[in-house]
Amino acid sequence: MTNYNEPIEVILRSVVDQFVYTPGQKSSEAILAPAISAAIRQAGYLVDEKDSRGILPSGVPVWRYPEGIEQTTLRRKIDIVVYDGDTVAALIESEDDIADVRFDGKHARYFVQSLAMSMSGNSFSSYKSVERMAVAAYGLATGFENILNRLSNLQSDELEKHNPKKIPMFVVLACGWGRARTRERAALLEARLKTLGTRIITGS
Repeated sequence: MTNYNEPIEVILRSVVDQFVYTPGQKSSEAILAPAISAAIRQAGYLVDEKDSRGILPSGVPVWRYPEGIEQTTLRRKIDIVVYDGDTVAALIESEDDIADVRFDGKHARYFVQSLAMSMSGNSFSSYKSVERMAVAAYGLATGFENILNRLSNLQSDELEKHNPKKIPMFVVLACGWGRARTRERAALLEARLKTLGTRIITGS
């Protein structure tokens, strides 16, 4: 069993199929995310934009850089939290692209490392939006008390360990697979996405 919500994925694919990307235009927050929210609401789900309910609490570290874990007093906000009744049905982040993924492995503004480790004992190469969802999903399943210590000591390649409730997670890209070497960049995130069951949704 994987964390897969077919109705929501169908909705997301329908939205990106109709979306027209304009290179150089920042459109994921202004255009794509609202279109996603509207389509999901129309399907009968409750949509919480920018996680106004606060499932990811303030002050919870979410990612690390090579020099260490980034501490924060802020609350990291997931773009869209989808509810089916009182149950979290999906976590969704929208991005213009994933151009910050570096082929040389060096971190960039959005290209970070996970708090949790692989079975080999190394952090996963990841993206800030992915790690916001990852920490939220882990906390929803196991609680947020002492979560930094528990995640830092998590060493596994299994989805059941990283996303115990198998909450569906999606990263929706405005740019399409054919731009900014998106497919090659996504491949560098594949190991992390697999441990979470996260799917990248974008157009051609």
